[in-house]
Amino acid sequence: MSGQTLLPSLLVAALELDTVHAGQILLTRPLLVGPLLGVAFGQLGLGAALGGALELFHLQSLPVGANIPGNAAVAAGGAFILAAGHGAPVELSFPAGLALGLA
Repeated sequence: MSGQTLLPSLLVAALELDTVHAGQILLTRPLLVGPLLGVAFGQLGLGAALGGALELFHLQSLPVGANIPGNAAVAAGGAFILAAGHGAPVELSFPAGLALGLA
C-alpha cells in the first residue's frame, strides 16, 4: 500500500471513530472530511468539491438512534484517494466513493 493510499486511509479511520465510538460531533461528514484531506495532501479544491457533492447525498442520513446510515467518511475518503492518489477522473471517483460508503 503506497503512501498516497495509506496516509489518507489512516486519517479517515481516525475521523471515523466519531461516528459511533467517540463523541458523535459529526466530524465524519463529507463536508469536513473532503477539505481536511485536501488540505493535508495539497489539493484543497478537489477535496472541497468532492466533500461538498458527497454531503448533498448524505444530508438526510444522520447517525441518530437506531439508524445506521451509509458511511459518508469512507465515501469522501475513497473518492479523494481515487482522484488524488491514483489519478482517477472525478467523474469515476465520485460514484466509486458513493459505492464504497455503502459497502
